[in-house]
Amino acid sequence: MSGLLIRNAEIDGRRCSVRIRGGLVEDLDPVLVRAPGEEEIDAADGALLPGLTDHHLHLFALAAASHSVRCGHPDVRDRAALRAALHRATPDRYGWVRGVGYDERVAGPLDAVGLDALRADVPVRLQHRSGALWVLNSRATERAGLVPGRHPGIERDAAGQPTGRLWRADHWLREQLPEAAAPSLAAVGRRLAGYGITAVTDATPCLTPRSVDKLAEEARSGRLPQRLLLLGAPLGTPSTARPMPGPWKIVLADSGLPDFTGLTEEIETAHRLGRPVAVHTVTAPLSGPAPRGAGGDRRASR
Repeated sequence: MSGLLIRNAEIDGRRCSVRIRGGLVEDLDPVLVRAPGEEEIDAADGALLPGLTDHHLHLFALAAASHSVRCGHPDVRDRAALRAALHRATPDRYGWVRGVGYDERVAGPLDAVGLDALRADVPVRLQHRSGALWVLNSRATERAGLVPGRHPGIERDAAGQPTGRLWRADHWLREQLPEAAAPSLAAVGRRLAGYGITAVTDATPCLTPRSVDKLAEEARSGRLPQRLLLLGAPLGTPSTARPMPGPWKIVLADSGLPDFTGLTEEIETAHRLGRPVAVHTVTAPLSGPAPRGAGGDRRASR
């Protein structure tokens, strides 16, 4: 294909045809004639917009969500519907059930005991709709090793036992789970393209080199056709790399503020390497007690 001709498009209130070659607009005119080998699309008087950009998403999480149980509104609206959805779910090849989008309006604040009442026969992990909290049932708590775990986001009761709630502990939890291949981004790429999105910023912090390589592979193969910017590309990644590194993302965890000196050193390091910094600021905790031993009381996480 030598180019693309879009006919009968509405641009700034007038009907126009657009010729595109090499990814660039070459000509705008009310009447253009299709050239040999040129693909032609009739816009049927539809508005033609520049490509859109999604400036904050998490590509692998978005892909994984399509294989997870929807646990919040509008898919499930009460405890009975959530129980039914979890029991309909087929565990993955390692025996786990993964739920996403949990909303307290469905069944209130959950911990391991509460999740056991919904499904207890297999390990279940359920992500809150904010992305800040994972809730594990008792089987999952045991499998993930929460009792000896040392991550500050492991919430513990007055006796020091894990409640099954994990705050801002995605990387730690991933290391405890059976290793699984990163999902294909082909369906995500098609979905975004269908919305007119031609560029995306993946806002996942602290990406591993393996994750960056997988994202690059998905982009090179065309499975992810959008231009890609990575906030979590490791510090030191050349600015000419593809995918491009963006501002270095720092998450101030709800489960405990970072050491001030360490935080300033991290910012200085990023600046020295030519990376701006994007800080994810803390929020008020979700419903339920703040995690014990997380480096501060509830006031510190506001």
